[in-house]
Amino acid sequence: MFRNLFSIGLLAMASALAFVPYVEAQSSSSSSSSSSGVGYDACREEMDWRAWKEQREFRAVLFGLTNAEKAIIAEVRFATQDKSIWIKTQRATSSTSSTAAQPSIWESVSPGFESTTWPDNTMDTFNDVAPRSGIFGVQRRLSTELIPNLAQAYRTLECKLEQLCRLVDMSLTVEEPAPQTVTVKILGCQDVATTTIPFCHLPVEQELVTTQGNLKAYCIAMTESLRLRETQVLKLVSEYDAGYRTGLQFSGIFRSFLAQMRGVVLGSIRSSTQMITSFSRVPCFIGACDDNPSSLDSSSSPAPP
Repeated sequence: MFRNLFSIGLLAMASALAFVPYVEAQSSSSSSSSSSGVGYDACREEMDWRAWKEQREFRAVLFGLTNAEKAIIAEVRFATQDKSIWIKTQRATSSTSSTAAQPSIWESVSPGFESTTWPDNTMDTFNDVAPRSGIFGVQRRLSTELIPNLAQAYRTLECKLEQLCRLVDMSLTVEEPAPQTVTVKILGCQDVATTTIPFCHLPVEQELVTTQGNLKAYCIAMTESLRLRETQVLKLVSEYDAGYRTGLQFSGIFRSFLAQMRGVVLGSIRSSTQMITSFSRVPCFIGACDDNPSSLDSSSSPAPP
C-alpha cells in the first residue's frame, strides 16, 4: 500500500510540476515556428525546446519513464523530429463478453497532427526521451544514500544548460547557413562535440548586434529560471521521499516488534497459563495433606463459639 501511494504521489507531483522552461516560451511558440528560418523568434524557440528537453531528461532521471504501453491516461510525450506534443487519451483493453477490445490512442493538437492518432509502438519510436528507471524508484535504500546520485543528476542538468547558452553564443556569429561542427567547453563539465544551431546564425540574415545581445540575455534568464525551479522541485520531492521511506522503516520495525511480542511475551504468558492449570495435578504430600485436607465436611468443622 505504501509503494502504491508513493508512486501515485510522485506521478501526481511530476504532472503538476511540468511546465515550459520560461513563461515567454508559449508566446514565442505561437508567434513563429522553427521552420520560419533564421531570426530572433526562431532562435529563441529553438532554445526553449532544447532547454525543455533537458528538463524532461532530468525528470526522467529522477522519476523514471515507462514505455508508452504502461503510460496512464493524460500522460504527455514529445516527438523527436517534428517537435509535436502527444497526450494519451485511451489505454488498451482486452475484449470481454460485453465489450470489444480497444487499442491505445495518442492524440496531438500540434499543427498537422490534429486528426492523427498514434499507437503505443509509434509513440515509443518517436519519443524524444528513452524509457528508463528513476533514482527515486530505487528500493531498500535510505534517502541519504540517494543524495549523491541526485546531486550528480542536478549537476549534469546545470552543465547541459550552460552548454546550451554557450552553443547559442557560438552560433550567433556563424556566417554560413549550414551548421558548423564545434566543441562546447564549460569549466567543470565534460566537453561536448556538436553542431551550431542554424536558426541562430544571425549574420546570414544581417541581424543587428543588439539582437545577439537580447538572445544571450534571454538564454541566461531562461536557464536560470529553469535551474531555480528544478532546485525547488528536487528539494520538495526529496523531502517527500524521505518521509515515505521513514514510514516504510517504521512499518517494518513495528512489524518486527509485533512478531517478537507474539513469540516472546505472548509465548511466556501462554506457557505460564499452561503451568498454572497443571497445579491441580500435583500429588499431595503427607505433611501438606494433614495440614490442609483436600475436603472438609460439616462434621469435622469446629462448632461456632
